[in-house]
Amino acid sequence: AGAGLAEAVRASGGTPVVGLRGRLTPEALSEAARAVDGDLVILPNDMESLEVAGHAAPRLRAEGRRVAVIPSVSQVQGLAAMAVHEPTADFESVVVAMSSAAGHTRHGGVTVAESPAMTMAGRCDTGDVLGIVEGDFVEIGVSVADVATRVLERLLVTGGELLTLVLGADAPPGLAGELTRRVRRRAPSVDVQVIDGGQARYLLLVGLE
Repeated sequence: AGAGLAEAVRASGGTPVVGLRGRLTPEALSEAARAVDGDLVILPNDMESLEVAGHAAPRLRAEGRRVAVIPSVSQVQGLAAMAVHEPTADFESVVVAMSSAAGHTRHGGVTVAESPAMTMAGRCDTGDVLGIVEGDFVEIGVSVADVATRVLERLLVTGGELLTLVLGADAPPGLAGELTRRVRRRAPSVDVQVIDGGQARYLLLVGLE
């Protein structure tokens, strides 16, 4: 979803697929798959792309390849899955490990309302800062840092070891540093990593493993 996220995928040995206007097409996915050799693991990283991958996988298998689709529904789940990928392991073990890593990564985000709407957290107006946990709007506010902090607090309730902050293209300056300080005051044992994702729409994406 952003240049920094794509670079993080490359750094982990993967091939990023950038959809047209943010949407993945079966053609783009199939083209990317045919550009690499061997067994194939697909990380969709959002619900729409998960559906596209589900349609593309049988066609790729028909070409004689082993193909697995990990049901990742967020960018941070995809990154967590890639972090445990072991190229020398057998295919089944790889799929199990990556699926487990994605499934155990809780995710959230912060965006800005583009129009008035009714959410699970109440009514929002254009320009309100919205906090998201596991795909649901759960926080509304005016401060990006404060809404992000409340999202992090919700995620940290169940514990975790590694917190990943993915900064969007329009993230306020100093956001990562401020959130890192707040997290360390609340949960000093949690490691924090920051990625300059460069994604549009979401000022912040969050993953907790």
